[in-house]
Amino acid sequence: MDNFALLVIFPLLLLVGVGVFITLIIKEKMVKKTVNYCLQTLMFWIIGGFLVSNLQDTISNLYNINISTPVIIMMYVFGILFFNAIFRPIFNLIIRYWLHSAKKLFIITGFLQILNFILVLIMYFSETTIILLVINVILIGWLLALYTIQQVFFAEQHYYKISTISVSFFISTVYLLGNSIGFFIQSLANEFGDAIIYTAAPIMVIMLIVSLIMTFKIDEDVSQSGQFGEDVLIELKPYKKKIGYKLLWLSIILGFVFAVNNSNISMNLMIALLDKDGFNIENIKSTLSLFKASTFVLPMILSYPIYRLFFKKIGIYFSMMTLATILFATFMFLIFFHSGIVFLIMLMLGNAMYFAIFQSLFGLSISWHFRRKAIIALPGLIATGSILAKWLLDIITSTVHGATNSILLNTSKLVEHIEINGSLSFKEYESINDLGSFLLLIGACMLLIWFGFFQFWWKDVIGDENDISESQFRMKKIVQKTFISRAREQVAIEEINDEVSIHHSNSDFEDTDLNIYD
Repeated sequence: MDNFALLVIFPLLLLVGVGVFITLIIKEKMVKKTVNYCLQTLMFWIIGGFLVSNLQDTISNLYNINISTPVIIMMYVFGILFFNAIFRPIFNLIIRYWLHSAKKLFIITGFLQILNFILVLIMYFSETTIILLVINVILIGWLLALYTIQQVFFAEQHYYKISTISVSFFISTVYLLGNSIGFFIQSLANEFGDAIIYTAAPIMVIMLIVSLIMTFKIDEDVSQSGQFGEDVLIELKPYKKKIGYKLLWLSIILGFVFAVNNSNISMNLMIALLDKDGFNIENIKSTLSLFKASTFVLPMILSYPIYRLFFKKIGIYFSMMTLATILFATFMFLIFFHSGIVFLIMLMLGNAMYFAIFQSLFGLSISWHFRRKAIIALPGLIATGSILAKWLLDIITSTVHGATNSILLNTSKLVEHIEINGSLSFKEYESINDLGSFLLLIGACMLLIWFGFFQFWWKDVIGDENDISESQFRMKKIVQKTFISRAREQVAIEEINDEVSIHHSNSDFEDTDLNIYD
């Protein structure tokens, strides 16, 4: 990323993101406890974003540090996405059968994040070894998987399970802002070297410690964890297994669309188009870095406004259909309008639409999770399904690239090739264009399939949540009624206990010296 984009454009975008975060807190009238949780989550993901970006840069450069191709392929097979997918669904098992508290999992993860940060510093200032890399990958997979639990915890402990769609958008804004700042720190380190690490490391260490201390202070009412009570469930639309299957399929298909949009093949087509449009190598590198940054930045800026302007106004169904239509339009532009800048804008916009649609599905999965009694949590399965396609596509491209060493599949190799040769040949451009257009066409077809499934399934997967304001009002009434009922039960129990205590204190057995043996 050139200095202007890195030092001017990116900080301005981050400031906009901070403004969105502050607006969210004010508009939603968050209480101090909720604000503290959001701040702790933000600090956690600033460090997490830096660690993930650092590891991704390390893995992308594996071909340049004399590591054999089979080992590199194994790093993609059993990489970040693999462990992320493994940990997400089993975290619920860890909480339910071992820790019995999400807070304890947060504390354990806080210590693991400190260990992860130390390992990254060791790898940064010394030679990268496979052992350190594998440990780092496992720890990063663990950290990323915590995002699911953070959302469920937020819904349980701060919103009484009432507004899961809202919670999904709120926490995603915090998550994306933290990752954007972490990516920014790693980008500064890539551009300016060790001086940035020496400056940023002490600040991040302080954030690690503060975040961990705040984790210990998190309030958790264990009675609020898990599913609704029977007194609430009888007033809600019941969960059926087919709902979970439908949400999972929608998540997997949408994940494939995202994988296509963010694949090396799509990025290579953008690079080829920029080269054809006359961009020099430095501008190409800058544009590529801008796209990588936009993966978090643009969805972070648009996430909460999309929630307020679409979901709160026109409901979940029409909002998701509108966003999916915009996403499909971006694919049409990508396939038929071959301009580098247009390609960049459409990729960025497509990512923002994907995140908004996925957060909707994820919020719905949390809602059904509270109505479902099962060993593995539904949100964990949905999150795993969303990254399955990306994981498989990464394995395929890394395997083919390892066998052929083709510039068609590796972005770093393509940039290096242009830097050495000055430009792509017509034959090279045509090969990249054909492969990229074919993959984008598949992505567009998958999105049409998603449209079809969603059109038939939306009443099942959305259930009684379509009108968010009405749903929130209804859920508040139900929860308030159950709280009042339980409070009355508690008062009745206390009154009975008091009567028993009074009766016991006035008993003849207390006032007389009775001896049955006299």
